[in-house]
Amino acid sequence: YAIARFDVPDPDYPFNLRTVYASGATGFLYQGMSSWSGSAPTGCGPCGTAMRTRVTQVANDLANQPQFIPWRERAARFGLGSSIALPLSLGNERAVLSIYDRHPFGFDDATVAGLETVAREVEFAAAHVRSLQRLEESLDGTISALAHMTETRDPYTAGHQNRVGRLGAAIGCELGLDAALVKLIRQSGELHDVGKIAIPSEILTRPGRLSPLEFEMVREHPTVGAEILARASLPWPI
Repeated sequence: YAIARFDVPDPDYPFNLRTVYASGATGFLYQGMSSWSGSAPTGCGPCGTAMRTRVTQVANDLANQPQFIPWRERAARFGLGSSIALPLSLGNERAVLSIYDRHPFGFDDATVAGLETVAREVEFAAAHVRSLQRLEESLDGTISALAHMTETRDPYTAGHQNRVGRLGAAIGCELGLDAALVKLIRQSGELHDVGKIAIPSEILTRPGRLSPLEFEMVREHPTVGAEILARASLPWPI
């Protein structure tokens, strides 16, 4: 195809559409060329109508289609004959995938059905990415809650776990480790003392010397922490 473009509502200009990605003969596109206002000529074309109605719009003869008048001469200059605009729902946000063919009547029923299947796949993929992002946010929240719970029982070392996580991540960056591993190191640092939750608070906060038995209990906290985290649904290296 000659062009493929993704448009979303422009947050800075009400009812304008903003192209966030395009490929092909992108010289055809220009800022502010489309809107999704039903009262504006630029909103009655395929892209704006698809955004507004959430119904696929096929324009198989750009040279003669009345709705395409604002862009007719430009389309002829770039050798565009037909187009399709497919509405997308990305969570609560709207988007439109527009595709242009150099030939008139480039979008028959079978092609439209195939491209609508592609659009549904795009929606599914976007939802999957968003669910992964929510899962990561939930994981970070769980780790922070566990770290905070540990520190409330041992105020003497409050902030220590977070500092270990930040220092570890900084060293990882300096070593040139990849971003995912650096993040894992930070999370692991934030949790490395979680086993202290099994130690009585009167031992953790005692200002004097510990007895040999109490000291042995404190020394067990890495093992306890590993057992706790082994039962949690966290990425395995943690």
